[in-house]
Amino acid sequence: GGTSVQDAPAIRRLVEIVETRKGLNRLVVVSALAKVTDSLVALCKDCEAGNRPQALARVEELKERHLAVARELGLKTETIDQVSELFLDLEGLVSALGALKEVSPRSKDRLLATGELGSSLLVSGALESIGRSSIVDSRDFIVTDSQYGGAQVNFSATNARISLVTWDGAEEIKVAQGFIGKDQNGVTTTLGRGGSDYSAAVYGTCLSAVKIEIWTDVDGILTTDPRLVPEATILPKMHFSEAAELAYFGAKVLHPATIYPALEKRIPVWILNSKNPTARGTEITFSEERAPAGISGIAFKRNVTLVNIYSTRMLGAHGFLKSVFDIFARHQLSVDLISTSEVNV
Repeated sequence: GGTSVQDAPAIRRLVEIVETRKGLNRLVVVSALAKVTDSLVALCKDCEAGNRPQALARVEELKERHLAVARELGLKTETIDQVSELFLDLEGLVSALGALKEVSPRSKDRLLATGELGSSLLVSGALESIGRSSIVDSRDFIVTDSQYGGAQVNFSATNARISLVTWDGAEEIKVAQGFIGKDQNGVTTTLGRGGSDYSAAVYGTCLSAVKIEIWTDVDGILTTDPRLVPEATILPKMHFSEAAELAYFGAKVLHPATIYPALEKRIPVWILNSKNPTARGTEITFSEERAPAGISGIAFKRNVTLVNIYSTRMLGAHGFLKSVFDIFARHQLSVDLISTSEVNV
């Protein structure tokens, strides 16, 4: 997550965590530095407004932030030059988009990818202090459709590519970008906010990992939102189905799609705290061993739209619900809950 790579001290903690996994083939999937994606989204808005000076000023701020982290970590000149080159490319793109006063979904994805590309350079450079590090460019391995801003992974094509990833001994550490991929035409895509966790699960599943660790800034999955209920406690273990429900209905610590790739190969997923790496965390397991009976957790969603459909044509008829859900499917709308009676949906 972004808070796990937000600055030089956070990246040093990441390096220490990775070092404790010595003896395993290690793949580290990174998010953009904290708040960088938000800055890039704001940059897109500047371009759409034709405010090139403001947009270019944001690029300069982002470049200096990344370079400051690189220098504080003592990274090689080669890595620092790569970071500078990345933001030079971004500057050219932003200048062109600002002149056009238009940012297409395709251009926005290309621009947003800068966050993960930048953090992967910093993390890979920092990991060289404990071994050999190399970058796996997710745009060459995560194959998606062309739904920019929320692309869907083509698992068959992605698995064929990721299965080719090999390690040159256990000392080598691979670093990949979360959140990004490419479509069949070679155009950069993004998986939607929170997509880095999902990327980690995709990589872990395709590589048949022994486990997938999601490092965030909390000690695990809590029974409910601690901002609303300060007495919320950490759940040490959850079944996949429970975690899926909590994530879908608003548990912010876990992207809803994260655990689904791991289901096929029954790979355990751990939620851990990079700021408190000794905490046990939460294990999401596929074991039938369950916690004692009771409520595991409470989640909620805001801004839910309630649609009430009343029709006497439903009475004793068949196929009515199919017609309703065909409309939702056509508009790519997901239905959270449904209740039916003879004449109401």
